Amino acid sequence: RWLCGVDYGTGDLPHYTLADSENMVDLVIYFKTLKTMNYCLIALVCDGNPLIPRAAKFVFGKQLIVQRCTRHFLEDLRRLLPTDETQKEERIKLEQLIVHIKSVIEADTLDEAIDCLVVLKQYTEKFKNPLIRKIIKLFQTTKVELTAHLLHPELKLPHTSNDIENLFRQLMLRLRS
Repeated sequence: RWLCGVDYGTGDLPHYTLADSENMVDLVIYFKTLKTMNYCLIALVCDGNPLIPRAAKFVFGKQLIVQRCTRHFLEDLRRLLPTDETQKEERIKLEQLIVHIKSVIEADTLDEAIDCLVVLKQYTEKFKNPLIRKIIKLFQTTKVELTAHLLHPELKLPHTSNDIENLFRQLMLRLRS
């Protein structure tokens, strides 16, 4: 694995390293190296690997702001959708739920997200399906990380990890050629 981060403000790569996997030990070593370089990590945007924010907070402290990539989260939710043709109506309801969640976590302002949250709550009160409950629970447990860009607008955080994903894509294209 290539452990790497992109500075959102400058687009620079302050540090990168190779590791066996994205395990806690290698991630802590990565973040400790950043810290020894006197890199000022205030906020972190990452995919759904829970070890990344844990390792970063272990090194940089609990005050570190974490923004979970909304695109990765929505993809994770879509993977839960039933694929069986007999459950088509259920799938439509779940897709609508995901659209409502998306409107909350990708809102442009906190006020807009709050308005969307009210609609989401009304929607979910109608249905008591176990999968709907599971999706809502996933949203509830990660909503602070999914809305950090709204809770800290002064940081101008992106709500996706597209910058690093694009870097990896470009690297893979160059390595193939």
